[in-house]
Amino acid sequence: MKLHQFFSILIFNFFTCTLHAQLYIAGESYFSENEYVEYMHGNLPLILSASHGGYLKPSELKDRDCEGCTYIMDSRTQELTRDLYERLHELTNCYPYAVYNLLHRSKLDANRDKDIAADGDPLAEQAWEYYHQRIIETREHFENQETKALFLDFHGHGHEIQRIELGYLMSKSELTQDDTTLGSDVFRDRSSIRNLSQNNLNNFSFIDLLRGSVSLGTIFEDNQIPTVPSLQDPFPKVNDQYFSGGYNTFQYGSLDDSKTDAIQIEIHRDVRLDDDQRGELVGQLAESIIEYMELHYDRNFRNLNCVISTVSPPVDEKSIVLFPNPLNDVLYLSQKTDLILVYNALGQMIAKEEGSDRINLSFLDKGNYWIHLIGHSGMSQYNKLTKI
Repeated sequence: MKLHQFFSILIFNFFTCTLHAQLYIAGESYFSENEYVEYMHGNLPLILSASHGGYLKPSELKDRDCEGCTYIMDSRTQELTRDLYERLHELTNCYPYAVYNLLHRSKLDANRDKDIAADGDPLAEQAWEYYHQRIIETREHFENQETKALFLDFHGHGHEIQRIELGYLMSKSELTQDDTTLGSDVFRDRSSIRNLSQNNLNNFSFIDLLRGSVSLGTIFEDNQIPTVPSLQDPFPKVNDQYFSGGYNTFQYGSLDDSKTDAIQIEIHRDVRLDDDQRGELVGQLAESIIEYMELHYDRNFRNLNCVISTVSPPVDEKSIVLFPNPLNDVLYLSQKTDLILVYNALGQMIAKEEGSDRINLSFLDKGNYWIHLIGHSGMSQYNKLTKI
């Protein structure tokens, strides 16, 4: 094959892949059709979800009417999750991912399977699909990058005891088991943090992560947030009400050997409904979550060097062609550029080359990366690169 033919094929494949790509920018909002669901793009290995905090009751959607269904919204959970998103950004200079169901629970319950969630309404089903597809795509993104991530599903409870309830798919009766029994592989492998218990930075056990000194509940308690399960409050008592996790926790946790874990966070009523208390809680939650992520997922979580755009924008006819892609060692450019920057899945810059038409990337692990090319006269181009 002649060189010009090789370049023609590369350019055709490049345009086919990128001209149809959705451009997502971290910190920006994107909406489903009819704006029933809002998705906020991120660049941290953290996904926030608020499925029961919506207010919209559009007349074109029928009211849900299903046996055993709940129609009451989780008041102020949307506001709390939005404030937490912003607070995490302030503390890390990066953004988590987030998805908000803007519909009232009487119209859509985004923490149920589609049949019950939408009760057969086509527009509600469309919103449900958008909500869950954004989570699935984000989860798959981290899976493809072989990056551990955490999905946090925020809800509100009206139980008598004013404390946070963390759901790991462990029932109230299961949590009453002694540490030896509950710490067995049988219970661990049915939890929503299965992967974390097998693969965390300091080799902590499942019990350590569930209700030990390094669990999320204990970190919350240490930051003045009463929580069950935790070292201070290891399990709900016989007559206590308790939510163990729902559809989203089951679907997006690591039961299926995914690298994304999930925890349902049920916030007590009094602190949600008081603006001052809720504001204080958001700060406590943000600090606690960062501490948890640094302890178990990424020691540099607070100081990641994040980039704004994580999906390549469309390109024009003057774009520089990169080859070969997939790559083994040296990456070549069709022309010299002022600066070549290489980012990993978390947006961390891991390599750069100045004033060249090539860069040696033989040291990279297998996976997907982003190449940012910068030239004079304001030229800026992103390309996705696969290392094999």
